Amino acid sequence: MKSVAFHFVFIMGSITVSAAPSSKFNLIIAPGSITENSVTLLWDKQSKNAVYEIHLDGKLLGATTKTNYTVSNLSSRTTYRVQLRIQKQKIKNSKENSLQLTTTAKGKIYNILDYGAKDDSVTINTKAIQSAIDACTTGGTVYIPAGTFISGALYLKSNMTLYIEKDGVL
Repeated sequence: MKSVAFHFVFIMGSITVSAAPSSKFNLIIAPGSITENSVTLLWDKQSKNAVYEIHLDGKLLGATTKTNYTVSNLSSRTTYRVQLRIQKQKIKNSKENSLQLTTTAKGKIYNILDYGAKDDSVTINTKAIQSAIDACTTGGTVYIPAGTFISGALYLKSNMTLYIEKDGVL
């Protein structure tokens, strides 16, 4: 019985040690979020009231209490270094809290009007919109301007964006 009790105390001790705060953020890029001008970052929560600072190429970009942050207004095909730290605290091993990323090339825009779509709330635009989607290359954007465009089922493909302008209705 004594060895069992000793073993239980040993396990409890190791749980306490493993629960100690860590400076490893596990900073990652959210899957599929990197574009020509933005990226979303994710990381592990460090403490209940932590305020995280996001630095871009050594300059403070912003701060948040959340465990995600979207960096915007980046240039296409550009490499950046992002570093994450807890506000008012220097982290000894900054390699664990930083990453390098390269934004994608600016994709081509495929305006559905160029493929014959009509903004008249009457015309069925399925073929025109699908033609724009089919023509769209990797990283491209199918653009639906302001207006009302009637359509049936559309088949989207991977690695493209369908962008509906403000006041655009599909």
